[in-house]
Amino acid sequence: MKRVISLVAGLGMLVIVATPAFAQQDRKAAITVTSPGTIGVLLPVNETVSIRPEFSFGKTSHDITTGSTTTTKFDSWELSAGVSALFYNGKPDAFRTYWSPRFMVSHADLNSTGSSAYNAAGSFGAEYNAGSRFKVFGELGLSYGWQSTDSTSTTGVSVSTSKIHEFGTRAAVGIAFRF
Repeated sequence: MKRVISLVAGLGMLVIVATPAFAQQDRKAAITVTSPGTIGVLLPVNETVSIRPEFSFGKTSHDITTGSTTTTKFDSWELSAGVSALFYNGKPDAFRTYWSPRFMVSHADLNSTGSSAYNAAGSFGAEYNAGSRFKVFGELGLSYGWQSTDSTSTTGVSVSTSKIHEFGTRAAVGIAFRF
């Protein structure tokens, strides 16, 4: 969890430090909202490269009833942070394509079980500038992820560890609001 918090803090510092430098140029940073579920900032570096740090979080409440009288209640939390680099093809225009490597780190906590997940992806994307302050984009690519889950007893002793590796496709659509 400390690694995820450090990553989020580092990405936040990047945004704070980099924004005045972008403001001095004729480029505009943008807030992004992507499905599935991330919020980020699109930071143009030059005509052909942008950086997109992003994050997501969630809380789930569980109510489990076994039998007719036993109810167990608990909450689970997840926090994710990541960064993408967008490498644009061609000169700036209303419609542009790009390719993008992406790395994401997630941590989840459910009762006495903690899970850390890492994901690396490569995508091909396209964006359309629908005005001076609004754009839409979509990405499609491949993804590789690995996850480690540790369960502990109520005394803090590790009970079990599991490791998962996955490979598959990645798709995302989003909007960006320039400021």
